[in-house]
Amino acid sequence: MEKAHQHPMVVNTGGAGPASRLIIKRHNRSTRAIRIKDDPSNIHYRWDNQLEPVARVREGDLVTFECRDGSDNQFSRTSTPEDVEKMDAERVHALTGPVYVEGAEPGDALEVEVINVHPRNDWGFTSLSKGNGLIFADPFASVLDDPDFQGPYFRVWDISGNFARMGKKKIKVPLAPFMGTMGVAPARRGVYRTFSPFEIGGNLDIRQLIKGSKIFFPVFNEGALFSVGDGHGAQGDGEVCVTAIEIAAEFSCRFRIHKNWNIPKPRAIIPPQHRTSLDDKGYYLTMGIDRDVKRATREAVREMVDWTIRECKLSLRDAYVVASVAGDLKISEVVDLPNWVVSFVLPKSIFQF
Repeated sequence: MEKAHQHPMVVNTGGAGPASRLIIKRHNRSTRAIRIKDDPSNIHYRWDNQLEPVARVREGDLVTFECRDGSDNQFSRTSTPEDVEKMDAERVHALTGPVYVEGAEPGDALEVEVINVHPRNDWGFTSLSKGNGLIFADPFASVLDDPDFQGPYFRVWDISGNFARMGKKKIKVPLAPFMGTMGVAPARRGVYRTFSPFEIGGNLDIRQLIKGSKIFFPVFNEGALFSVGDGHGAQGDGEVCVTAIEIAAEFSCRFRIHKNWNIPKPRAIIPPQHRTSLDDKGYYLTMGIDRDVKRATREAVREMVDWTIRECKLSLRDAYVVASVAGDLKISEVVDLPNWVVSFVLPKSIFQF
């Protein structure tokens, strides 16, 4: 019998769907490797505590989620800007799950240790649609009148080794894969969109949550009901154009339950970020200074877009996209009121000129 446990088993753990949707491999009597397959019966698009779990897992199990990209695989290498206009927004942030973690109860904290995140394909994409993004959020932004910003945008990144390259342009961004959206089921009944994060986690887009991170989520339902999706190959702090380098990803984690922590919001322990290679050539830095932190943020980003257009000979939208996938926003100063200082840095080493 022990020898038989060493072979993979395909099982169905409840709910509708084909048996091929889940693979469990037993390492011994107590720990298992569980794979949640990319199967329609494992995919959902809303936070809802009434969803049936696609698997039951235990503390210590190695659980791997096969995740679609944030568009629900609506794009391919050959997609065009016109395809962006046709995208079905109801399918954005396709999530794999939920999984029921045995022993998790309301009031506990669910620890998710990120064992690995890696792309499932050799390409990713960044897209823009008119009216979205930090700059577009300002109705008075001068770029709204620029012809280069009229209409949608779609850019493929080639992924090889540890880098993503922007087509034939000499821009190379180090990969640092993480999941943009992860969380547990909400306490309240109802169906909730994934666009805005709230106390369950959700669309966090925190680039530091890479391999080696431990994220702690408050638990509101028995089993926690954890789901994950929206893989990113690389992103800057802020994700200012709305998208990062979007990828289909494989996410592996282990769960641990902390009884009666009663935390109100997610928190995390993050590993070293291994971005020292970006220091080789220094950084561009721009500033926004304003009484309103949102206006200061937009100003810092607009200044960076302007600088890289002039300095690096990029188009307006390429400059905006590069700022989103590789630039980092920071609130640099808050005490010398009435003005806030927001800084934005972009590593010069990503430009291979």
